Amino acid sequence: MTKPKVPTFEEIEEHINDDDQAGWCINCGDWTHNFCEPDARKYECPVCKQKTCYGAEELVMENLFK
Repeated sequence: MTKPKVPTFEEIEEHINDDDQAGWCINCGDWTHNFCEPDARKYECPVCKQKTCYGAEELVMENLFK
C-alpha cells in the first residue's frame, strides 16, 4: 500500500492566497474541495466521500505538509 501524497508548503501557500479556497484530501492526496474554509478540518471529500479534507491553513497548523 502506498502512502498518500502530501502537499508541499509552496502548494499550500498558493492555495492560501487563491480565491477558490481549495481543501486537501489526505485520503485522495489531492486538492479536491473548492470553497473550503481555511481552518476546515475533517470535511467530507467530494471525491472519496470520506471526512478527510483540510483547509490550506489547517494543513500548516496540523503539520500535514512536506
